[in-house]
Amino acid sequence: MFTFTITNPAAPQNANPTPVYLGQANTLEFHFQAGMHEQTQAGDQITIVLDQRLLDNPASLKVNSDYWKLGACTAQGNTYVLRCDFLAAVSLSEPFALQLEGLTPVSACVAQVNIQARFGGRPYSGSSQSLAVMNPPSAHKDLREVLSFELLVNDFQQEVMQQFYLSDADLQTPIANTLHLIVTCSTPPLTYDGNGPRPVLNLSFTYGEDQYSLTDALKNSDPNYNALSSAWNIACQVGAGENDRWQAIAPNAATATPNWQLAGNAGNLFRQSESVLDVFFSHVISRLPEGTAVLYIQWINFKGYDDGVMALPIAKYKASAQVLAFNSPQNNQTIAFGQPVTLNWTVFGGKQVAISWDNGLRHQNFPVYNGQTPALTYSGEATVLPDSHEAKFYIAQDGQAADTFQVEVTVSDFPPPQIKTFEGALTRLPDDSLVVQLNVLVDNLGNNGVFEINGQAYNAGNYNGLPFQLNLPAENLQFPATFNLHAIDKDLNPNTKSSSSISVDLPEWIQPQIKSFSGVVQKDGNGQINGLSLQFQLGNIYPFTKILINEIPVSVGADGSGQLHLPVNAQNPIVGSYILACTNPIVAPALRTVSLQYIQTNSYQNGSDILHVMAVCVQRQSLLGLFSGDQLTIKECPLNAPGSWDSGVVFENGSDAHIAPFSSLVMAPDGSQALLCGHSFYGLVYENNQWKNNLYLLTQTDNTDSYVGLPGAYAPDMRLAFINGYYNVSYFKPDPSTYQLNAFVPVKTVSANYLNATGIAVTHDGNRVFVCDPTNQKIWYFDTNNIPENFSAGIDLPSGGEVLVASSRDYLYFTNGRQIFGVNTADTADNMRPLKLADLGLGFQEFYKLQISADGTLLIFKGFEAISVFYVSVTNPSSLLLLNDIKIEEVLDVAISPDNTRIFISTLNELLVYEAQFVQQGA
Repeated sequence: MFTFTITNPAAPQNANPTPVYLGQANTLEFHFQAGMHEQTQAGDQITIVLDQRLLDNPASLKVNSDYWKLGACTAQGNTYVLRCDFLAAVSLSEPFALQLEGLTPVSACVAQVNIQARFGGRPYSGSSQSLAVMNPPSAHKDLREVLSFELLVNDFQQEVMQQFYLSDADLQTPIANTLHLIVTCSTPPLTYDGNGPRPVLNLSFTYGEDQYSLTDALKNSDPNYNALSSAWNIACQVGAGENDRWQAIAPNAATATPNWQLAGNAGNLFRQSESVLDVFFSHVISRLPEGTAVLYIQWINFKGYDDGVMALPIAKYKASAQVLAFNSPQNNQTIAFGQPVTLNWTVFGGKQVAISWDNGLRHQNFPVYNGQTPALTYSGEATVLPDSHEAKFYIAQDGQAADTFQVEVTVSDFPPPQIKTFEGALTRLPDDSLVVQLNVLVDNLGNNGVFEINGQAYNAGNYNGLPFQLNLPAENLQFPATFNLHAIDKDLNPNTKSSSSISVDLPEWIQPQIKSFSGVVQKDGNGQINGLSLQFQLGNIYPFTKILINEIPVSVGADGSGQLHLPVNAQNPIVGSYILACTNPIVAPALRTVSLQYIQTNSYQNGSDILHVMAVCVQRQSLLGLFSGDQLTIKECPLNAPGSWDSGVVFENGSDAHIAPFSSLVMAPDGSQALLCGHSFYGLVYENNQWKNNLYLLTQTDNTDSYVGLPGAYAPDMRLAFINGYYNVSYFKPDPSTYQLNAFVPVKTVSANYLNATGIAVTHDGNRVFVCDPTNQKIWYFDTNNIPENFSAGIDLPSGGEVLVASSRDYLYFTNGRQIFGVNTADTADNMRPLKLADLGLGFQEFYKLQISADGTLLIFKGFEAISVFYVSVTNPSSLLLLNDIKIEEVLDVAISPDNTRIFISTLNELLVYEAQFVQQGA
């Protein structure tokens, strides 16, 4: 930091400030300290700014230094600017000095000297120093032998400590201090005879912007001038009754800084009865840093006494805002309802006053300073209307509460609560939780008020006339939701309440929107379906919304779009419908379905042979077919190359007389064999992926009355196989090593009635067998772990039909050619009842049968001239959706690929292939 001191070799070295004498040329020594690790260089300068009162003849000035030379001396306003230029290098790390000779002052005063410097191209400035201009000593007495000086600060009041206070830097609330200088004469009288110059007391302060200055001394021509903080606006006056002895003379506006003069009048300046002179400086406002400033007192022209000067310190302190008083003429009184309360206060410092009541929730702010005459403390007044039976008012200063200052009034005839607002809406909070946000505003509630909302009490004492907000979780609410409010004032006797009710409905923004939903089948290089792509576009989607496609969670992009890719194979077969469901905790889901239909893509001629029945071998991914012509033949072709039949195996033991339109080929679950069900029953066996040369004839019947079919079924675990025998259901172990002709243990017929089994089905767990018996109008069933000799348990059959069971569902389906029925086999025996699931609307169909896919999601009705394909809901097996209603003449049989992508249809002339496609998008 660049600093300097000034001494006058001709004056006492301990004088403060340094004296310079009128009527002679003075020499001043300037001692500098820069504290820089460098040397001066060409272009460096030191500039000395002198008050014009210090210099009568600028031409007489000289600079005496080995390192600096006099550059120029120019007048600027009411100062002289003296420039000292570089002459020779000097170290700036050590103190250095120069002498200024020929200083001839003009008039007695205390004037400031400012120093500025430029080293290495950078500017530096030092603190201001003061010089006291006076007559040279003449061996007269020291005036301090008879006069003493005491400075008091803000001694006119007792509200705050008597010290000098700084205002805030932006002067939002100026603090106007008063300085009281007391001049006391110890040996009066002290007189002035009226001859010669008048005795004068020159009074001034340290000015600037630092901690050593009292205020700034900027003039109104300066752009940074502020009338509140400029020393030029300080007022000075002598005490009452002292104007006859002393005259206060305002500062000369032509000088650089203000200097007040107290000039003595002819006569007794001090006498025995008037030994004290009171001098008051008012409107002293400072926004400078904390520190210690100085009041300079200079005396001149006191006959018999030398001129002199002394400095009195002025410590500056930051002001801490505080409330000095808070009251009301109505304090502790009872007032009528509607009568306002007058509040008044006195505060010190700060920017604003906050008046609060209702435990601080109601408040009103008032600025401390409104442009009125600046003062040390400020008073204010306001009127406030109480809004409770017992109103307590508090005051705070810049956020600092002063609870010791309290005004309390009681309001008589306070009215009951009045519900001004009761509103509610479903709201999403920033954490994405859903709440019903209730907003309440009640007047005249009192400080001990209660809200009851749907029977739950909430403390409302802090919300009298103020908004009250309550957030209730929405998850367990039913909409539209009703809310009842009771506002109760417990201060009143009896407790008075008012009521209101509202209904909260669901807003549109909570309802998910499905803008589009579509699907596309994907194929491999061989043209086989190997996947599905489902795309969707949604609206009103929030983080708490669940998005599912057939119970599979899917994500959504920022624009509401999303997609789901699904592989398709035997382990992941397609289903007939895909349901997009968007839900949140309280709203019914938005649903959209895309469905598949089966469209013919290929046909293959059978030549002269007729393909009567078909079966799919999952293990070999092949299609088996029973052909009739000159002879019966079992042929096989790959599922991916339908119509590419091999040469087949001739059925040596059969004849085409055994083949009827209602025959069926039943593949064993492990793919090792199949049952051909016609007028006679045959075992069809695989070994090492080769057909045996001989196809075993298991049994034969002469029953020609079987008008629907001769069914058969395997248990899923291959433990048993069941076929329709001669008026019975026969069972055997499907082990080729045990096959013998007519070697079956029969299950006896029911009572004396004839059993004509038109359908046999085994549950997916293999534990129960169901047999459809239209003759006796029953669906008989028995447990495979305890096979009886006679049927005894059964379900009433509304009309005849063929029966089968979904392989992975506890559901049984049958038909009479006009309707499809279902039975939930997981129910108890008493509850197992047929339920009509669908109307076919086809009339009587000759040679009809039902087939179901391996995963239980496709149910196909085959009539003689119709194919109906139904989708069975995965979650609700009793729900059927018609996907196709295909009209084809002379349909013989139907088979479904393991992945559900294709349906194979055999007619008298050809094999048709129908392939799954999305044909209806977004509906």
